[in-house]
Amino acid sequence: MSEYFFTIKTKNANAVNAVLQKQKSVEFDGLNVLADYLELGQIVFIVFGGDKPQWETGLVGIGVISKLPYDYEGRNFKVAVDIKVLFSKPIKRADLVLYPDTYDIIGIAPITKWEPNQALSQVETKKAYALLNAIFLIDDVARKEFENVFSEEQLRRIKGKYRRFIIDAPCVAKNKIFTLTNPSIFKLSNFNSNPLHVCYIRSLLSKPFVILSGNSGTGKTRIATRFAKYLEKKNDSGMTNHLLIPVGADWTDNTKILGYYNPLADNGAGKYEKTDVFRFIERAGANPEIPFFLILDEMNLSHVERYFSDFLSKMELLNYKESSEKVFFDIPGYGKLELPKNLFITGTVNIDETTYMFSPKVLDRANVIEFKPEMDDVLNNLLETSSGDEEKVAEPGVAEGFMQLANDIRSGKSQSEVQPILNDIKPILESFYKELEKCGFEFAYRSVKEIRLYAIAAYKTAEGTKTTATEIADIQILQKILPKIHGNKKQIGSLLDELEKLCDEKSLPNSLAKIRQMKDKLSRFQYASFI
Repeated sequence: MSEYFFTIKTKNANAVNAVLQKQKSVEFDGLNVLADYLELGQIVFIVFGGDKPQWETGLVGIGVISKLPYDYEGRNFKVAVDIKVLFSKPIKRADLVLYPDTYDIIGIAPITKWEPNQALSQVETKKAYALLNAIFLIDDVARKEFENVFSEEQLRRIKGKYRRFIIDAPCVAKNKIFTLTNPSIFKLSNFNSNPLHVCYIRSLLSKPFVILSGNSGTGKTRIATRFAKYLEKKNDSGMTNHLLIPVGADWTDNTKILGYYNPLADNGAGKYEKTDVFRFIERAGANPEIPFFLILDEMNLSHVERYFSDFLSKMELLNYKESSEKVFFDIPGYGKLELPKNLFITGTVNIDETTYMFSPKVLDRANVIEFKPEMDDVLNNLLETSSGDEEKVAEPGVAEGFMQLANDIRSGKSQSEVQPILNDIKPILESFYKELEKCGFEFAYRSVKEIRLYAIAAYKTAEGTKTTATEIADIQILQKILPKIHGNKKQIGSLLDELEKLCDEKSLPNSLAKIRQMKDKLSRFQYASFI
């Protein structure tokens, strides 16, 4: 028997189900080349394909040919394959980036040249063994089953030496060098009692993604950096737990945040090019007891979804009730990078001809806080030589206390204490839901969950003052519900009228002021949005 190797790619549902059940004599159809090269017992790599299949695509297993070509219809024929090895999960092209000897295996590995679209392909013997070596290293399940499929000589070749790009692993010892202090109680009043600052900090405590909007120069970036510096931790190397990154108009994908694999670096040895944000995330993951603040300045200079969609999706998977449960980015050419629960992200946004509007997907996942200073506050700067607003630094242990408080709030530990407030908030939200539903702007589970967490944050940071359901509902309608309303007069004119009445009736002054501002914009420009 000639030692030929082949790949078979299928999108036939019956074949897929039979493979997943590890059956014998699985029938593969639609083949039309290489019939004369096939022999019984030859190794076949099984690949799942399809445009929008119900199964996960990729290299899924290994089989041997059990029945030679049959049922010819013109050039097309079928073969049968016994499935011998089924992987724990499909192996993708990205998983093989580190194994250059596998490159250009059709339908399986990274491609450096043109790739034909065919269901049956032959694999060079050397590349086939390189692929088996990569599978042996990647998949524990496959490794255990190889001894039942391959001969001793074949196993020796599989375990041989093949090229593998080496990726620098995060240096935990280097990253985890922040000195910890016993947590102290975090108090809002020790930082700033300004209502905007209070809303910002409570929003961070309830969810680690906040958007600060407003005209240029209104202090959005300043409040974010000041609070980060208030809770600053610094190690012996001068690294801190906050990072300010200006977003560029050329941020068209996530490589500006998560980096990319460069196969040409280090004289062709290959290297993963990490960004400052990537290293910052590593540092945060190595120091879970400390809050880390990432500030994306002018976040909407590029389309947010293009570079930030991975974060938007992964954030929703964070489970604060299970401290051991982790969420990871799967990064081609690198592997897994944890999205740590102690990473707080603030995006500042300006609205002008150089920026892009946010989609509902983004707005629905954040608290949106608008900065609009009063005229007197702005003009007083003309007379003052300094702001008189010196930067504060928290006492030792306060940063750890803030992180502990955030974890407690997000895990819902104090909900029973806040339940009477939540009971009073419910009818207010119900009234708004009924009006919003008429125009397709109703909110859903995520918004309600985050309003509940904000209520817990408000309760836990009240410091003896009474926090009412009306006050919390007012702020959360302003920050979570109104930002998604946009449209022309026909679309939202009557809706804003009804919401104005509701705000007046329920005594919601902040939401009322914003709705009147939107109505004014609508009357002047025939279109209005929150931002």
